[in-house]
Amino acid sequence: GDYAGAIPRLRAALDKLPAERDSALTLYIARVRTGQAELAKTELASAFARSEKNEWPKPVADFYLGTLPADKLLAQVAGKDDGMKERRCEALSAMGEWHRAHGQAEQAKALDTQHETSCGKG
Repeated sequence: GDYAGAIPRLRAALDKLPAERDSALTLYIARVRTGQAELAKTELASAFARSEKNEWPKPVADFYLGTLPADKLLAQVAGKDDGMKERRCEALSAMGEWHRAHGQAEQAKALDTQHETSCGKG
């Protein structure tokens, strides 16, 4: 994708809607993919600090920021109901994106396989 081209649009959207947490996660990935990992972390931490809500997708942000290990993220979404299954699928997808953005293709592929097994094809 055109990560460099997406950054200004994502940044503008977040400036207008600072509570848009999914866009903050996407901006993080775009920044890392364009070699701006430190800025990515700063912006993501700031976006989630503005909100007092700790609900979803805060655990994904914590994983991206390195404050929540992968096993703990998956443990938080281990329930059997449909809502938890959906969150588990989102978590697996987000974790795969994180590993891809950080050049860790093997881990990303393993998560993609787990996602397909648990959630079906994208």
